[in-house]
Amino acid sequence: MTHKSGNDERIQWSLIARTQCVACEGEIAEPGWIVIQRRTNDNLDFNRGWKEYENGFGNISGSFFIGLKKLHNLTSMMPHELYIHLESLSGEIRYANYNHFEIGNGSTNYKLISLGLYNGTAGDAFNDALYNEFMVNWNIYFFGDSTNLNTGWWISYDQSGIGSNLNAAHSHWQPWPTSFRSVQMMIRPNLKSVPSKYKLKKTGLEALPKSCPESISVDGIYEIEVPNIGPLPVYCESSWTLIQRKCCDLSFDRKWNEYKAGFGSISDEFFIGLENLHQMTSSQPYELFIQLRDHSENVRFAQYDHFLIGNETEGYELKSLGRYSGTIGDILRNSRNRKFSTSDNNKSWFSTEGGWWLDSWNSGNLNGKRTKIWVEDLRNYFVVKASKMWIRPKVNPSN
Repeated sequence: MTHKSGNDERIQWSLIARTQCVACEGEIAEPGWIVIQRRTNDNLDFNRGWKEYENGFGNISGSFFIGLKKLHNLTSMMPHELYIHLESLSGEIRYANYNHFEIGNGSTNYKLISLGLYNGTAGDAFNDALYNEFMVNWNIYFFGDSTNLNTGWWISYDQSGIGSNLNAAHSHWQPWPTSFRSVQMMIRPNLKSVPSKYKLKKTGLEALPKSCPESISVDGIYEIEVPNIGPLPVYCESSWTLIQRKCCDLSFDRKWNEYKAGFGSISDEFFIGLENLHQMTSSQPYELFIQLRDHSENVRFAQYDHFLIGNETEGYELKSLGRYSGTIGDILRNSRNRKFSTSDNNKSWFSTEGGWWLDSWNSGNLNGKRTKIWVEDLRNYFVVKASKMWIRPKVNPSN
């Protein structure tokens, strides 16, 4: 195989939504929306510095801001629509809906790249901010005034004034009142507006494919149909479906329900989820490919020709691996017939710092905090810096 280099049960609606610790909404709008900002009457101060806006602040059960990093990760994966719910001090409710909301990364100062088409009853006040960078200290920039200086927003200022700033001490949305009783901003994937490079073409097909097809010419995020689950966005590399990527800062020390549902960003670090793995690998035979990289950028791999995961009642047992081939060693063999373990649902006698099918030596735990594997031909340990795991359908598996 050739590769190119380079919390909660609330988050159930898709793998993308499972990427962050966020609240999901089904009351103000229809179900499936992720709340990215909420301001209520709990007096949380939104007068914050750059780092706080970048990383997020507040409590998702009350007032909070999700953070620019997370917002970029979510909206850059595939198009999202934005829904803004506004309630005035008198109790009047209006909304604004944009069908393609996306912000850039940190190198662009999280520029507002896209909004798409507007509809709603609140007015198109956000459109003035399109293509603007996110700013704190904007009062000093425009007015030389330090009042309210750190209420971050994509600020646009012209002769008519600032069109919108829902993070300001007196949040506003022209031409509506200068203050609101409550504000809530929500996003969800808008599959209807997904560019063709992000989704599988259905020409000649009556249904989505159940795995990444060999016919795709560009690696990236595509939609497949997982048996008994439904449409699921996945990262395809040729006919291989990426199921795990671990390299950097994302913690893989997660609870059972997070491993069941999946977590992380499929365009970055993530785990696809045990239920998805079970439904896929039990629907037809799959093979597994593992790539490991150490701190000197040396690469080793392992491949198994019949990978099968049991259901939740069976503890997502690793039921089959088939034949091994590779350069790292048969690292999963001792995990065969083991149930999956997490810190809050340990099916073994051994401690875990990342969910896995644990054996007596905790070897081959690619979700652990520090993974090292004894390699015979090196006569030394291979200390894993980064790991990736893929699966694809197998025509003639061994047992």
